Amino acid sequence: MTREESMTHELGLRRALAPSLVLLALFIAGATTAMAQNQCSHTPIKVAIREGRVTRDHYYCVIRPSGGVTQNEARNVAVRQRFRVGSENRQGVLASLEMRDEFSQVTTKLRQAGVTSLARLWVAGSKRSGCPVRSHWSWDTGIGLNYNAWAPGEPNNNGKDCRDSRETSMCMWLDNGQYADISPNARLGLVVEFP
Repeated sequence: MTREESMTHELGLRRALAPSLVLLALFIAGATTAMAQNQCSHTPIKVAIREGRVTRDHYYCVIRPSGGVTQNEARNVAVRQRFRVGSENRQGVLASLEMRDEFSQVTTKLRQAGVTSLARLWVAGSKRSGCPVRSHWSWDTGIGLNYNAWAPGEPNNNGKDCRDSRETSMCMWLDNGQYADISPNARLGLVVEFP
């Protein structure tokens, strides 16, 4: 093969591969962006949680997926998160703020960390059954909601009859540190807990 034939052959290969390389570059860029959007937007904050007679540090962070995620998607995003504490590699879960002190510390420390730009964030609370009375709500851990941090008028099922229940999930307004009921299909950011 002459030098001219070799250059013509190489040019033909480049032209043939160019669209595939462009698509590969776009795929990699998109995957990298998607991964970055589903990661903590800040270093997880530490909160000391009293568990019986023992105090254990839990860590929390906020994730802001582009376009938001449903509550079930939020659970899936949360369990894919890992955070190393010393030699321990902790797995994330959608946050269950089971005690008032935990709730107060988390909301205060997230605000202090500058996480205030999202109106609503998923937490791991949902309605067990019945009308949207406050006693029918629990965390994914199975523990009932035992303190009142509902926003005024919440839970309200969006003004619908409780037999037509659509707002069966719980979100948190970080700016005022209160809960609201919401459709599980709403698209929000989320709070991840590393217990």
